[in-house]
Amino acid sequence: MLNVEGSIMSDKPWKQAERIMSKFFNGAGRTPLSGGNSKHTRADVMHPSLFVEVKHGLRFEGLFKLFDQTRKFAHKENKIPVVALHAKGRMRYLLLIDSAHLQAIADEAAKTSIQDPPTTEGADDEQGNG
Repeated sequence: MLNVEGSIMSDKPWKQAERIMSKFFNGAGRTPLSGGNSKHTRADVMHPSLFVEVKHGLRFEGLFKLFDQTRKFAHKENKIPVVALHAKGRMRYLLLIDSAHLQAIADEAAKTSIQDPPTTEGADDEQGNG
């Protein structure tokens, strides 16, 4: 199996994904025995300030389809696609972006005084929704 750099790796795809994200975030590698068995962290990537959980598989196909559709529309307008996910009762939003656009989005965010979006009326933050 080929990884991003084109070299042969015999690792399982989910381990490859964890290594790729570790490199992307300049981490110290994937966590050995990630999950509850690790003595270091429950995160998939060892990093001093980020808790990176990597999910690999087809169960996210709906999100990928939504993002691909948004990407097509954004491309026609020469813009960077961002999908903002919001669930009823949640105060915050999850942003779905292409990792290749992270720096450009961070640069765009730095141009404004980014603040959390206004909370949704009736949202409750007591269960860690914020």
